[in-house]
Amino acid sequence: MKKVSKKSQKILSISVAAYNLGDMIKDNLDSFIKANKDVLDKVEILVTNDGSTDNTADIVRGYERKYKGIIKLINQVNQGAGSTVNSGIRNATGKYFKMIDGDDWVETNTLNLLIPELEQIDADLVLTDMLTYNETEKKVTDRSGYDLEPKKVLKFKDVASKLDIQMHNTMYKTELLKENKIKLDDGFYTDIEYVLLPLPFVKKIAYFDAPFYVYRVARAGQSMSKASMRKNYKQHRLVLTRLINEYHANIKKTMPETRKYLIDGIGRMANTELRVILLRELKKEEKKREVMDFYDWLKEKDSDIYKSFLSGRKAKILKLTRFKALPLLEKAVEKKFY
Repeated sequence: MKKVSKKSQKILSISVAAYNLGDMIKDNLDSFIKANKDVLDKVEILVTNDGSTDNTADIVRGYERKYKGIIKLINQVNQGAGSTVNSGIRNATGKYFKMIDGDDWVETNTLNLLIPELEQIDADLVLTDMLTYNETEKKVTDRSGYDLEPKKVLKFKDVASKLDIQMHNTMYKTELLKENKIKLDDGFYTDIEYVLLPLPFVKKIAYFDAPFYVYRVARAGQSMSKASMRKNYKQHRLVLTRLINEYHANIKKTMPETRKYLIDGIGRMANTELRVILLRELKKEEKKREVMDFYDWLKEKDSDIYKSFLSGRKAKILKLTRFKALPLLEKAVEKKFY
């Protein structure tokens, strides 16, 4: 195998998912190329064009020509969001791997600070802060991070109970993803697969208390919009089922602290599944039956995950009221999503 020199080795591989983003992909790519040159040389941006029918590929190709060895365009027929991450993992050569949706971007100043830190640190999982940008209000409306000691390698088992890991805050060691054959489902709602599937193999983590990922919300067509959740409800259940099955497959080789985190993480996913059902346009009795069947299905799948699911406010209320609160919770969920 050809040895990669330290000078040319990539430190961070960024997997960018792009589908019909001709009006937004420049914001994403520009946030990288504005970085210091010595930093940019240590980054690779792998843009997987998932069968776009607009000018997304042409725009990225222009960047690829100008920034050779830094930006790479990967064209594929439309397969879904998860497939673009799988494409990124296959092609990644960097020490660490991060996924970013093509309609989002990064804080360039943080990238300049982060790369030297990533060169020095040795952790399986690296967390950063994230910003939420509201497309309707045209401003940053939130910042999230963690109550952890920054820039220090920590044992995951010691801090797992403090964490609520989100895709936007997360980057994994590329070697960990490749060696353990981490592969997401092709469709929607695979962000949580990216977070949870590698966790059984994570021993060490690190945290940098600076905002890196900028997450755009309130945009029509996003996977967490009402219209998308109604349209793609079957994919959400497929992802939830996959997570439960993978949890069972890895349970014997997973640390107790990680098992607890996975149970709670899948429990939160199950609560999102409940909201998906509540958003569906079904007749009253049909929806009630759908919800009740979901409770029975989850309880049969795994009693611990079911208990975690019931710690969710809506799940608990429906159980305590014997599903009589269904109309009230339907209205609450309807108001929450764009």
